[in-house]
Amino acid sequence: MALKYIIKDFHKNGDKQHVGMTITDDKERVFIIDKEVDFQEGRTDEEYINDALVLMKPEIKEWEDSFKVVGKEFDVDNKKFKE
Repeated sequence: MALKYIIKDFHKNGDKQHVGMTITDDKERVFIIDKEVDFQEGRTDEEYINDALVLMKPEIKEWEDSFKVVGKEFDVDNKKFKE
């Protein structure tokens, strides 16, 4: 599944850098997530975004995994998914 990452928020919040993303999958499902990382003078925007993305990855994976069985047909008599 290909994901598209769009920055929706990016601002300093005290001693933290706030990064918000809107993530869209290839079926147009949307996941919105925000994280804050430590602010350090001299870092690039890309470095902050990558740091935040590391923190976001487990939640993004959980969101992706939530669709694994969506749309599959389940055979209640055989107690398994239909082929």
